[in-house]
Amino acid sequence: ERAAAELRVLREVVESTPPDLFTVAMVDNSLVLWSQTMNAEQADDHRIVQRYIAELDAFAALARSRPLALAGYLSHPGSPWVADLLQHLSPPAHPVPVVDGVLFGRLRDGERTARFKRSTPMLKLEGFPSECWVDFCYLRAGGEMARLEVPRWVSRDAELLARTHAAVRRRPSSSPTRGRQPRANIGSTSSSLRGVPSGFE
Repeated sequence: ERAAAELRVLREVVESTPPDLFTVAMVDNSLVLWSQTMNAEQADDHRIVQRYIAELDAFAALARSRPLALAGYLSHPGSPWVADLLQHLSPPAHPVPVVDGVLFGRLRDGERTARFKRSTPMLKLEGFPSECWVDFCYLRAGGEMARLEVPRWVSRDAELLARTHAAVRRRPSSSPTRGRQPRANIGSTSSSLRGVPSGFE
């Protein structure tokens, strides 16, 4: 319930800002609410998940009336999703566990990878809005490797995605993520478009 409440508070902060300013609403964690202990079929877990989905959907609705993006930022991620996929497509003779942060370790500051789709039980729940499905990329920002997650309504809009990346590039470097910390980065459209490299496709 905390994650849904934080999204609600973050949305209320966005609603209090001038409607013509581009805003990135960001949480210092994944946009996917799930853990190995959750069971969406159980009443309590189902209620928690549905409230969280409702808040994601509310952000999508708000973005139809103002320049807005939602993003999840994870410092120093240890996920192996892309590396595992590559090893599955072309199995090496001697598989070695590799995390994605190492795989993309040559990214220079401000650069990002292509866009990938997240696959998780939460996104497969019946009634989960497709525009809120989560995509991700890896990037180097402020000298640290990070994973950036955005809902589909952000990733499918090239201009919105570029503005989001530009805002994240200016984000101060931080220590590794230790929980959801909601924040809103606000800036004019012109400043948000400066210095956006290609590569999130």
